Amino acid sequence: MIVYMLAGLGFDSRTFQNLKLDERVEVHHLDWIDPSGPFESIESYAARMLEQIAPEHRKEALVFIGHSFGAVMSQEMARLVEKPKMVIVVSSIKSHREKPFLMRWFYWIPIFWLVCKFITWITMPFWAYLFGFKNRTSRKLLWQMVNRFSNRYYRWATRTVSWWRPKKPIEGLKIVSIHGSRDLMFPAHLLTEPKKIVKGGNHFMPYHEAEQVSELINEELRELLDDKISSE
Repeated sequence: MIVYMLAGLGFDSRTFQNLKLDERVEVHHLDWIDPSGPFESIESYAARMLEQIAPEHRKEALVFIGHSFGAVMSQEMARLVEKPKMVIVVSSIKSHREKPFLMRWFYWIPIFWLVCKFITWITMPFWAYLFGFKNRTSRKLLWQMVNRFSNRYYRWATRTVSWWRPKKPIEGLKIVSIHGSRDLMFPAHLLTEPKKIVKGGNHFMPYHEAEQVSELINEELRELLDDKISSE
């Protein structure tokens, strides 16, 4: 089984470095790219992201695992592949109805134009608290990852997630939500079913609560693997 993983807004594959997935799974990591313009559509961006997927994989039954904004993008990318099998949404949302009030407010007030690395730097303690970074080492990792991308990327991404309105679900595509009970970015009580809750998990739980998150992801992957074996 082929799995493609995408970290959250401004993050990279180190988000998932503590996860331990089933040995039968072939894991690949996607990386964020700069938008072609400030108002590039999420559909256009998702299509360009697909260029990172090996041509021979695009006709396979793919599984996407996304964290935060990476989960939003994973849902959009799943629409563009031939055989999307499942999207595992970690610390994120499945529809605009699950957005917190502040993010809905951003839809009407274009505050995304103010987003930049300087603002992120001076508000770093706030983001560290919001994401649940628990020590100096993890906070250093946060800054290293956030510092990799351009201001244009951050403004585009902030606008895109605020404006996101997913289309109708894809027939046959399973979407699984794994969420932390202490997620401050996307509060768990706003999520609709189905969802699997990691007790005490925060927004960055793939890194901090990797053992529990791995177990829940593997439950879903093994179910697919067992179905594949039984059908052969």
